[in-house]
Amino acid sequence: MRRGKRAMVGIEAAIVLIAFVIVAAALAFVVLNMGFFTTQRSSIVIRSGLGEASTALEVDGSVLAYSQYGERVNYTVIPIKVSPGRHFVDLHPSRASILYWSTEAGSYADIYVAYGYVIKNATTGRYELFVYKPDGSAWISAADIGTAINLTAIWSQLVTAIDEAIYAVIIWIDSNQDYTKQDTNLEIGEKAIIMIVYEDPDVQPTVYQAVKVEVKPPEGATLTVERTMPPGIPVGVIDLG
Repeated sequence: MRRGKRAMVGIEAAIVLIAFVIVAAALAFVVLNMGFFTTQRSSIVIRSGLGEASTALEVDGSVLAYSQYGERVNYTVIPIKVSPGRHFVDLHPSRASILYWSTEAGSYADIYVAYGYVIKNATTGRYELFVYKPDGSAWISAADIGTAINLTAIWSQLVTAIDEAIYAVIIWIDSNQDYTKQDTNLEIGEKAIIMIVYEDPDVQPTVYQAVKVEVKPPEGATLTVERTMPPGIPVGVIDLG
């Protein structure tokens, strides 16, 4: 009888011990699972934060200005490309915006009105300009701009088609995409320009005037470009650095 009681007590103790082990294992699994989940979420948040903090675009060369008659600027051009570490940047007018500010004209929340492409015609060997509205309808179609990418010819086509006091157009000048698809992703290896056109004389930059442009893509930090007009504005193209 004593031996039987000892066996029963041993079995009960073993059952209790096994139950404790199972509960501990379950709790450990829950803790580990929560730890893995938290680590994964933290990694996602960190990557997202770094993506928002890093600049998606960068200036690819000198900022240029052009004056048709001198004293006042008719347009400025900012060459841009994708920053290292980025694969592409969405620059559709409905998702990206361009803010403009100057010491004389004041500020404009969004002057980005159209996007376009410069394509070399394989038959004629001449470059043609295509410009589209945000809804995808054509503003300019196959306009001839010469045997080279002539910025002043592009400006002439824009002022003929668009009637706004001040506006910006992003134009892909070296695109890997088929322009007929109207792809607005600026990808690695592609180059584009932001052309800001001043049609109203009241907003045209003059001598010593400071201007600031902020390009705000859907993701990534804002690209800010600030320049000051020189003390003398001659006829023709001006290198603003």
